[in-house]
Amino acid sequence: MTNKAKPTTTGTEKKLTAREDKMITQYLNSLVFNDQGRDVGDILTLVDNPFIDSPTNDVVSLLFCRFFENTDAHPGLAIFSFLSMLSAWCVQNKATCLVPMTSTPAELAVWLMLLAGTGENKSLTTRILSNSLPKNLATGRPIVESNFIQPVSNKSLFEQIRDLPDHRGFWKQDEGGQFIRQLDNLNGPHAQTKQSLLLLKDNDPVPYAVGGRKEVVENAVLVVLMINTMESMVGAVSPASMYDGMFRRFTVASAVREENDGGIEFEKAALYNLLTVNDNALSKEMEAVFSQPIQNAAFTFSPPCVSLYQKTFEVFWTRQFKRFLLGQKTYFRTYMMESWKYAVFHHIIHKKQGHVVDEYSLQWGLKVSMYMLNSLQTFIAKQTKTTDVVRQKDFLESFQNFIKVNEDKPGLMRAVCRKFNMKTETVCGNLAALKELNPKFQTKLLAQMEKKFTKANEDY
Repeated sequence: MTNKAKPTTTGTEKKLTAREDKMITQYLNSLVFNDQGRDVGDILTLVDNPFIDSPTNDVVSLLFCRFFENTDAHPGLAIFSFLSMLSAWCVQNKATCLVPMTSTPAELAVWLMLLAGTGENKSLTTRILSNSLPKNLATGRPIVESNFIQPVSNKSLFEQIRDLPDHRGFWKQDEGGQFIRQLDNLNGPHAQTKQSLLLLKDNDPVPYAVGGRKEVVENAVLVVLMINTMESMVGAVSPASMYDGMFRRFTVASAVREENDGGIEFEKAALYNLLTVNDNALSKEMEAVFSQPIQNAAFTFSPPCVSLYQKTFEVFWTRQFKRFLLGQKTYFRTYMMESWKYAVFHHIIHKKQGHVVDEYSLQWGLKVSMYMLNSLQTFIAKQTKTTDVVRQKDFLESFQNFIKVNEDKPGLMRAVCRKFNMKTETVCGNLAALKELNPKFQTKLLAQMEKKFTKANEDY
């Protein structure tokens, strides 16, 4: 398996199908037309008081200040690790939320792929967070900790889920890229493990047959936090996995520190001031957050949340993410729906009274979705090369010129398919991309596409 995917829009490549490769291709198309979505969010948008170190700050602000000022790690590593722990605590306490216009309460479990830079103190960050958490009085252990390990087989996964308290758990996995690669190998030892994980993600019953006897675990819920380097995960995840594999079951959060991110420089970080990072103020705030009574809490949302979500959904899509997710609307919807869970987390973080989440918390949850969508765009960008952009530009010019020259001839769609060795679906994908990214391009094929290939256009 290669580390970097090559675009196949020309239809001549055989390693990947058009569907599998279209996310990267769509991103390349946006670069060809200089129409890349604007990066309108970074970690600062999630922090109320990023540079005011006050003991009265909320826990997210405290985490940002401490890691930004005292380590050279990206603060997102601590913030998103904490949010996953908070998710696990909610699941442990059987707290749920009811999204407006739905009738079934949703679990507050998140499946997050947290991608950091090499040497960015992933283990140290986790250890600091664990030490700051309140302790379980009965065991003396942190109130939230991973109680699930990477399964070696489908049997291992099933037995762990079956034996978890109330079938609810938290799986924190370092260096999970190779496991994701194994899951998407249809002929590998984890082919059945993948199917069980998909059922688990959807909160469906998880069956397992052994010795002619079938067991089923129902109502299982798992929070998953996979921490990996960006480079390693880019190498492990194939375009096929991005289309219909395990990768798309996760949301992505980037915690890769760039040179202009601020904070202390490496040469000035000979010793981290861990006494300041994990101080009394952080521990007290953690105690306050995790001591709230959320057992069996059923969170709902205030009426203004509906219009806020609908308007933000429209703005995010049309102004930014349509550029590279035109063919993967499901991705966009999945990431946006996570905002309801993060809104509940914001409600808990700020210790708001009652179980009705207000629009201000949802606004923060939408910022988290935006951050993760930007992270997904970064991940896709890492799978491209400058030569890919040049090749895609040459292809699109040839594609448009051929259509323009043959516009008045009969059987144009068939001629395009033959010329570029494409299936009709792939041609429709390129036409849909050109319609969005190059409005000046006009052809009768656009009308044919909309009339005869509606489903293909929707997929793209």
